[in-house]
Amino acid sequence: MEIEIGKSGTITGDIAVGATSVSLSSLPAQTSGYLVLAPDVSGAIEEVSFSHSGSNPVTISATTYTHASGTKFLIDNTNGYYQGLAKGYESQVATTGWVSFNATATYASASSFTLVGDWTDRLAVGDKIKLTNGSVKYFYLTAVAYSSPNTTVTVTGGTDYTVASAAITANYYSKGNAVGFPTAFTIGTNQKLYYVGGRAIVTGWEGKQGSVADNISTSVTFGSSFAFTNKPNVQISGIGVKSSAFTDIGSGGDTGGSGKMITEARAIATTGFTASLTLRDGGNFSTSNYYGYCWVAQEI
Repeated sequence: MEIEIGKSGTITGDIAVGATSVSLSSLPAQTSGYLVLAPDVSGAIEEVSFSHSGSNPVTISATTYTHASGTKFLIDNTNGYYQGLAKGYESQVATTGWVSFNATATYASASSFTLVGDWTDRLAVGDKIKLTNGSVKYFYLTAVAYSSPNTTVTVTGGTDYTVASAAITANYYSKGNAVGFPTAFTIGTNQKLYYVGGRAIVTGWEGKQGSVADNISTSVTFGSSFAFTNKPNVQISGIGVKSSAFTDIGSGGDTGGSGKMITEARAIATTGFTASLTLRDGGNFSTSNYYGYCWVAQEI
């Protein structure tokens, strides 16, 4: 009997935890051995025994993980080949930081896609996502929910990336540093979104022209339809006073006014807050100047 160690292919149907049969894209010549299934989203490499009588489906020992149609397999004649495969897989992760989903993603909306099966035990808020969807796109995962038979994965790429109603391929996720992932996403004018430890952080800045009053109060709305899950902690700092409009947070012409302002965040909500600026000397703001401030909002 021919032994086809290393023969590869794909499974041709989704299999659930505890599955005892699977259909393969091509049957191995030997009628028994071990089937090595490529990593699923949890990063698990699974090896099961198999046997067949010349046709699909192939009988296998019960699976520990779900595997989507299209998942790659390798044939082994003895239990243990997966250890070498795992080393190669770990090397890939160490090099790029990205782990292949090995599962089919389907468009659901401009901010979500679905996966067959329950993935809620393997995905978490703040995970980094990389999809080829017309072009290579990057996202943060903001929510994950299962409703049989699919898991809906909600993501945000701010105003930089959205999910298009088109094929989704080359799907990856990361729980750490990942090659190519943006430093932050733009979600509004002078606003950036990050996730650290599964918690959202939004930063922003603004330069307001003075008015003949002793207080500047302005409403700040987190951009791109973004909202925190819980009311965030917001810290505001003055960045200076200029005789011309601010063009960026570090633009020149600071007249040394950052220390002259008292800054405070009021009416904090999941969707925004009110920024309050007051001069320390109790006087009125000048209509000839612009008063800059920056802020950080962080999920509690």
